[in-house]
Amino acid sequence: LAVEAASGLPEYLQWLAAESRPVN
Repeated sequence: LAVEAASGLPEYLQWLAAESRPVN
């Protein structure tokens, strides 16, 4: 579980950054 979370975290953070970025 820890390894899975660690490998998926960067992708999640990238998605979160893209989602929170204002799209104008």
